[in-house]
Amino acid sequence: PFPCQHKEGRELKVSLESNYALCYLKLQDWSKARDAATRCLKWQAAHIKALFRRATAVMELGDFEAALRDLQELTTQQADDPAT
Repeated sequence: PFPCQHKEGRELKVSLESNYALCYLKLQDWSKARDAATRCLKWQAAHIKALFRRATAVMELGDFEAALRDLQELTTQQADDPAT
């Protein structure tokens, strides 16, 4: 784990893990994409991009129930955010 005591450090960790997930998706490394998105979500549970990226990865891995859970959470988060 990445010990972040400062807000900037946590935000950097979230951004890095989300971007790792995107890179792994582009490489079609579904397991690593899932893992990176999950690490991002441990730091920020409502991270919309990470939820979508993990849903994509687990769908490609054949875990359709997990993908559906992430997509349902994503739609809940979007409904709660008037900016989306």
